[in-house]
Amino acid sequence: MSWITMLYGTMAVVASTLAGIYLAAWVAQRDDGAYLMFVLLAVSMCGVAVTEFLMLQAQTLEEYVLATRLWHVPLWSGVCALVGLAHWRLRPRFSWVGWLAVALRTLALVANFLSESSLHYVVPTGIDHVWLFGEPLSMATGAPNPWMLLGQVSNLLLLVFIIDGGVCAWRRGERQRALSLALGLLIPVALGAIQSVLVYWGFVQMPVMIAPLLLFMAVAMGYELSDGLLRAARAEREVRSMDASLSELSASLAHELNQPLAVILTNAEAAQSLLRRTQPDLTEVSAILADIVDADRRAADLIRRIRALHDRGEPEREPLSVNDAIKRVLGLIGSELDEQGVTISLSLAADLPSVQADGILIDQVLLNLLSNAAEAVADNSPHDRRLSVTTFSHSNGVSIEIADNGCGAADPRRIFNAFHSTKPGRLGMGLAIVRSVVKSHGGRVWAESATGRGTTIYLSLPRDCPSS
Repeated sequence: MSWITMLYGTMAVVASTLAGIYLAAWVAQRDDGAYLMFVLLAVSMCGVAVTEFLMLQAQTLEEYVLATRLWHVPLWSGVCALVGLAHWRLRPRFSWVGWLAVALRTLALVANFLSESSLHYVVPTGIDHVWLFGEPLSMATGAPNPWMLLGQVSNLLLLVFIIDGGVCAWRRGERQRALSLALGLLIPVALGAIQSVLVYWGFVQMPVMIAPLLLFMAVAMGYELSDGLLRAARAEREVRSMDASLSELSASLAHELNQPLAVILTNAEAAQSLLRRTQPDLTEVSAILADIVDADRRAADLIRRIRALHDRGEPEREPLSVNDAIKRVLGLIGSELDEQGVTISLSLAADLPSVQADGILIDQVLLNLLSNAAEAVADNSPHDRRLSVTTFSHSNGVSIEIADNGCGAADPRRIFNAFHSTKPGRLGMGLAIVRSVVKSHGGRVWAESATGRGTTIYLSLPRDCPSS
């Protein structure tokens, strides 16, 4: 097989493949007209390769003239595709330049079929063969046809249109597209236009070979396709990430609202019970209603702060005493722990430095950790349910240790994963929220555990720096 057959055959196969791929892309996204222009351009490239190959292999003048007439059809459709593609992807300022190029190329196509021979020669006088790399290639001879200027001016306008589009894309900040697509279209059009002028006006004795130059377009189209696929993949990952974030936010809110809603329900039931009495204690009812209001405000504050944490990734910071936060949370759940028979041992360091933290969120962290620890010892005998809470300072900040003597965890690294729970019917968000909140404060949280030996959660928060 000759090299010319391999070259043009490869060009036709590549163009056909690109046409099929872009056709599938257009069917999937019909609102993007650029995909349809890519299809038309790829089909035109294939047509140019086939008809130009017939021109180069023509044995008689009649075969050459027929192939040349047919050659102008994919040239015309290619110009239409290039103008449409530049319009959709590069968005030039002067659209009329592109449409004028199409109009002149259309007139050239009409003149090509109405002339006695073809657009290039008034009357072709014969056919010559030029040897190139050991292969004889056909070319016609004769007086140049002035109507040929229609196509060449069209090529010039097309160059101006693509350059205008590339400059506009660059100024809009789309520099990657300006370099890849504009240059990929500009180079073959410019070289093809120069070659056409030199050959058909008799400056160079060689056959016209436009199709090999179209490999630049094929590369640009392939790059644009791969870039589009990468953008689609990134968009899909972003959508999945947004879905995951939304799911985690919803689960976080559902998990964290359980405690204040439970307080509201318990107090409301207590108030109803008091009001059924013949002479209700209004002072006690008023205190219960105040607790309900506090729990409601706490729930609203939780929603606002968790949403802000998910949106910005930064908590609302203020100086916070870790020891006071622990005592405050134990005041909320102390009676519940007493009912469960849980004994708590406190070892809170004196003169503990404050930390920069969101008090509401840190309270929720401690509430989650203590509630989980209490659940971990629930299966122990009633007199063997022990928790210990220890605080101490170190060079980088403040640490908290919460230990239980429960059954332990087989893989303590997994307990902080979202939606991971060993308890039936639970969301598995408590420790995932703990990790998220602590990380947003610049701290660390980790666990040490072994089956049958209990679990210890370590939480470290950075020191409150006066300069901040």
